[in-house]
Amino acid sequence: MLDRFPLLCALAVVSLSLVKSVEVRAVTIDRPPLDEMLFEAGFVFEARVVSVADDHGSSAGPRTRVTTRVVDVLAGRAAAPGETFVFDLPEGRLPDGRVVVLAAAPRLAAGERYLLFYRSGGWYHTPFVGWGHGVLRFDAAEGGVWVDGHGRCVVGLHRGGIDVGRRVARPDPVAPGWSRQRGGHAVEEPTAGCLSAAAVRTALSRRLLELKRPARHGIERHGIEHEPRAGGWVEARRAP
Repeated sequence: MLDRFPLLCALAVVSLSLVKSVEVRAVTIDRPPLDEMLFEAGFVFEARVVSVADDHGSSAGPRTRVTTRVVDVLAGRAAAPGETFVFDLPEGRLPDGRVVVLAAAPRLAAGERYLLFYRSGGWYHTPFVGWGHGVLRFDAAEGGVWVDGHGRCVVGLHRGGIDVGRRVARPDPVAPGWSRQRGGHAVEEPTAGCLSAAAVRTALSRRLLELKRPARHGIERHGIEHEPRAGGWVEARRAP
């Protein structure tokens, strides 16, 4: 639902420039409830990013191809552990040298390991449910934890969403000229310790079973799409 909001189409203010930072802007995306994330997702999986390659654009627009190696599957059957899962993002370098970046979209890095909530059905700007809320990166801090784009560790999971606490790792990179996404899911005064990566996986698996969507179950009600639908970069074409 979040991916289709007109507000987010404007919010994905796509920057079309020569990678110059003119002003710093912030984006606020509210935390979606956990059950909503699991309902919207067609594939919930853990994977390591093998490569992030610029496709230099096509007739459909700019493309950045992300190749991942699946480590574990919590729900969905788009790929099995050990297999490759590939998708294209509607951003990257154009043939004329200009770069299109989706300001509020999460950024993946080669070599990193992630827990991803991949959207079921079509999408335009990002395939992840809840934008950055649907992407958690593994970090070896405190024995192995999942962190958000700010480097804050997961401290709780409940129907209201995923709670994060203190920063234990470096934050993810952000699009040029933008501050990183701000969400409403941070614990104001974090006192709880970080949940281990294994504990987070167990909690998610338990909730998926309660929702009758166990691993390898066909939850992709509308299938899985590996590239954005037409119009996913319309803002870039309209930019000066």
